[in-house]
This record gives sequence, structure tokens and C-alpha cells, in this order.
Amino acid sequence: MDMVDVRCFIQCVKMRLYYIAVVYDSIRSGVGQKIVAQLNAMQRNGVNTTLFYFTATDIGDVNLSGVNIVRLPVDPTVGYLNIGKLRAGRFVADYLRDRLLNRMPPGIVYFRYHPPDAYTLRVFHALALKGFKLVTEHQTKEVDEYLLQRSYSKAMLEFMYGRRLGRYLSGMVAVTHEVLSYQMKVRGKLPAIVLGNGIDVERYPVRKMSMERYPLRLLFVGRIQRWHGLDRLLKGMAMSDKTGVILEIVGEGDELPKLKKLTTKFGLEGRVIFHNFLPPGRELDELFNRAHVGIGALGIHRCGFNETASIKLREYCARGIPFVDASDDVDIGEGFEFRLKIEADESPVDVDEIWGFANRMMSVSEHPSMMREYAERYLDWRVKIPKLVHFLMRL
Repeated sequence: MDMVDVRCFIQCVKMRLYYIAVVYDSIRSGVGQKIVAQLNAMQRNGVNTTLFYFTATDIGDVNLSGVNIVRLPVDPTVGYLNIGKLRAGRFVADYLRDRLLNRMPPGIVYFRYHPPDAYTLRVFHALALKGFKLVTEHQTKEVDEYLLQRSYSKAMLEFMYGRRLGRYLSGMVAVTHEVLSYQMKVRGKLPAIVLGNGIDVERYPVRKMSMERYPLRLLFVGRIQRWHGLDRLLKGMAMSDKTGVILEIVGEGDELPKLKKLTTKFGLEGRVIFHNFLPPGRELDELFNRAHVGIGALGIHRCGFNETASIKLREYCARGIPFVDASDDVDIGEGFEFRLKIEADESPVDVDEIWGFANRMMSVSEHPSMMREYAERYLDWRVKIPKLVHFLMRL
């Protein structure tokens, strides 16, 4: 370790970072695991990190120091202006006032962005006055997405309080350039960095590539939402004369009932197989081993996006399964040969195109290890966190 590295490490050790995430989902969820991997990488880089993770579901368990999982007194299914959710906002504010503002020395407050309310806004103001530096992490263009999802209560909170939060910010982190441009317009020009989402690559085993070329097996894993655009794929399967295509969908979500109805309507029973949520383990690994192509987001344009930093694609890449999606990814460019990028529109997916792509991939027998190497070099949190730490140290 040279003198520059030593000075950097000493600065990291001196840095105190308080990570706040109001997620509602379990820490075992995809978002929860992303945050845990992020925290783990921060601690590996010597940052003194404490996580306050607020959930409305099960508490879960994490074998990592500095993690505080807090159960919110609210039903996760109710709307944002429900009295229970409003009480939850006050609960979060009171907890942070007691555990952070009144007990902890000043440091960086890293807030995974969530629409604030009057209570949390006051706490953030108090933190700023006491010398804490507030940095927000943004995954989306909030108001645009909330309105497209018809989540008018969340949009209202953002209009009322979100923009005012910009007064207390020291910096922002955005997962795409598109998101950062939006945030600059909303909250003003602040020190900022674009940092695509990362993963802990070691958590994902490299798949054992199936040598069977027929039937063609497609796999989607994740929480099923409208913007995943799986209806486009079902329509394409229904229109194609190639019947030897199997789609396996692993997960739950708001769009699941619609997809089941479309499966029946198009006569795709037996070719579209629905699985419930599967935790990491042998059963999920076997699905990846026998699949030829992973399915990403095919309807991201429905949220008004062109650019993404999808956790799903990063997981596919780490496992070594080629994939199809319809977005521009900040870390996976046009020259990435193991990805088929289709048009971001409402047209049915061309199954023949996917079949041709799968055949090309199967002819490159070493593609799983090549994809894994790419994930380790560009998508792992261990590569990304030093960039974040350097940005935070300059605030």
C-alpha cells in the first residue's frame, strides 16, 4: 500500500456514514440485498457505516455489523396518505431524532431517496444545522414515475416536501445520467455523481450451461411490474410459429394476474410456467442452469425512461446467462455481445430474433465465464464503492 492509499484509507476510517433506507419490503428482498451488498462494500473500504433500514414486513436477519432493522407500525399495502403511513413518517422522524441526531457524532447521512413528509423534513433540517452532510441516492425521476404509476399520493408528497429537501443537501448520487439531469432541474445544481447500481458478484454462482438446444428456455426472475413488459413477450410467443419456446416466470407482483389471464387468452398454458418467489438456492440455480436466455425489462419506456442500471441484468451477467432487454444501461454498452437489445415500444417481441440470438450464444461455449469476468470488472460493488467514497470525501 503506497502513501496515497494509506492517506485515503485513513480518511475513510475517519468518515462516518449513516445510511437511511425506508423501503417497506423485507431486507431479504432484491432492494434489501442490494443495500446490504452496498453496505458491505463500504465497510470493506474502511468506511465506518451504520444502516437504519425501515421495513413494514418481517425483520429478517443480516450477518453484518452496524445494521439496525426497524419495524414500521404500518400495513405495507395501504396508500401513502393513509393515516397509518403518515404515522409511519412520524415514527421514522422520531427514531432518527433519537438514535441519530441526539446520539451520534456528525457525519454523512446517505439517504436512499424516499418521498419525505413534514416530520422527516424537519429532522433533515436539524441534522444539517448540527453539521451532518446529507446526500441523497436517486433511482428514478420521482414525480414522473409516480404519476405514470398513478401513485398520486406519493407524487403529492414529493411536490410538497421533496423539492424543499434540496435546501439541506450537500450532494446527490444518481444511478443514471438521465436521473441526474432530472434531479438537477428539481433540486438545483449540487455536487453529484452518476454511479450505476452494483451487486455482490460472489453471491451468484456461475450457471452450468445447458447443452440442450430444444426447447428454447427463457427465464424471468424478479418482482413483476408493468414496466417489465412481459406482456410483449407473451404476444410475441402467441404470434410466432415456433412453439418450442418455454418461458419461466419466477416472482410475484402487481402484473402477475394480468399475465396469467393473457397466458390463458393466448393458449400458452404449458409454455408459460409461473413460479412463486424463490430465494437464492438450489431450485433457483437449476432454473438458471437449464435456461438459455434471461429476460430483462421490455417495457421501461412505460415509465418514461431510456436509461437504466438494472439489478436484474447485473445478476444475469454475474451468473453468465445472456439476456434480452429494451433499455440503455449505464454499465452495459452497445458493444456487449451477450445482450440482445430490442426496441422500446409496444410491439410484440420477435421470438425468431431471440431464437437466433440464443443459437449464437450457445456456439460460444465459454460465454458464462466471460460474462462473469465482465461482472467482476465493472458491476461489483467492490469496484464501484471506491468511486463513491472518493466523491463523499470531497464534500
